[in-house]
Amino acid sequence: MSDHSKLKYLAESAPTGPWIVENDSLYFKDDGYTRHLLDADAGHDVQEHDYYAALKFIAAANPAAVLALIAENEALRQDRDGLLEAGAHLL
Repeated sequence: MSDHSKLKYLAESAPTGPWIVENDSLYFKDDGYTRHLLDADAGHDVQEHDYYAALKFIAAANPAAVLALIAENEALRQDRDGLLEAGAHLL
């Protein structure tokens, strides 16, 4: 079983967002304010498509999204364990 406690702690400690990519910058919203987090710069060996895809992924994999995935994973594990205790067999 995977232990997501460190990832969960980090997600709970980070600004929840939403997170936004605009041009070469990453922002998050906090208390009604848009806060500039970083300016990104694609290295000479990174293609423009990969660069923007990576920035968009970082914004989408924000703390709220990570916490939702962890919660869903934990709920599915509990469901599975309940089925196993009730005598169900997994394929």
